[in-house]
Amino acid sequence: MTSDDAAPTTSLALTEREQAGLAALDDVLGSGDLARLSNAQRVGHYLRLCRSLGLNPLSRPFDWIYFKDPDGTEKLTLYANQSATAQLRRQHHIRVELVRREVVGELFVCEVKATTPDGRVDFASKYVPLTNKYGRLTGSYLSNAMMKAETGAKRRVTLSMVGLSEPPIEDGAVRRVTIDGTGRIIEQPTDTERYLAEHPRAAAVIGEPTYETTAESDEAVDAVAVSQAATTEELTPPSRTGPRPSLRPTDDDVKRWLGAWFAAVKGSSLDSDDERHRYVEQWTASEGWPQGKRTDSLRTAFARMTEREAGDFLAHVRALVEDEQRANEEALGAHNRGVAEEDDEGAF
Repeated sequence: MTSDDAAPTTSLALTEREQAGLAALDDVLGSGDLARLSNAQRVGHYLRLCRSLGLNPLSRPFDWIYFKDPDGTEKLTLYANQSATAQLRRQHHIRVELVRREVVGELFVCEVKATTPDGRVDFASKYVPLTNKYGRLTGSYLSNAMMKAETGAKRRVTLSMVGLSEPPIEDGAVRRVTIDGTGRIIEQPTDTERYLAEHPRAAAVIGEPTYETTAESDEAVDAVAVSQAATTEELTPPSRTGPRPSLRPTDDDVKRWLGAWFAAVKGSSLDSDDERHRYVEQWTASEGWPQGKRTDSLRTAFARMTEREAGDFLAHVRALVEDEQRANEEALGAHNRGVAEEDDEGAF
């Protein structure tokens, strides 16, 4: 057999080994235990996951943790940390709003609402205990617990919005682990090893290996190219739709303010044409308005007001009417008391 005849056999054997390796990798990933991967496979898996989600691997958006199953079995898995969720919110334009912060018994709950530009809405909450074995939390321990509730709620709603799930991790069921730049699991890392694993830029400066430098395939290395710079689309102001903004009130605004005026002054001394004209003339003259905005017509005054000016104007009117009503009620009460005293005196 010639050398040319041997080449296809060798190529076929290599292909079969590669296929067997991929099948083993799929089996491990299916079980969820990344500890069964080789060092190189762990590195490649991390970088491919970052690339698939558009995350910058240099920011180390995932932590390696041992998660304990209900049966007590530990599995090595990846945990999306605060860096990951912050990048995902930016990438998918997710707006998060805090809607609830409340102490419920011995727990503190934080609830958030997430929305996207296409109208999708989701909610998530996080409860944290306000006590430990020493009693109720105070000081920095209390503030840290509250911050944990807020970041946890934001993290949960972010992962839900982008379609990522995670195991129901409870306190005490997680053990964080350090994996160096070659993918090796370090059970008892030094402070230096832990720092270099979490800060790949610092490791690269001093020539230590990082995931990016030890990746075995071009596909994995491509993950390094993920950029977090603002895109042209993000920097482009949104196109304006509808009428141009204006400080001038619309006809509907004027009608709404007129209705609020007549509802407020009904039955009061201002519920007449003469008193209304007098009040409007005094208000527009005494508030330091320019000559062109002064008038004794309520409709004209509203047509020249801003939203804030109309609000202040109506609030002042309501306060005057309330004072007038209170004074009338007090006068009526005093009159009734006087009549009752006269009736008592006449009885004798």
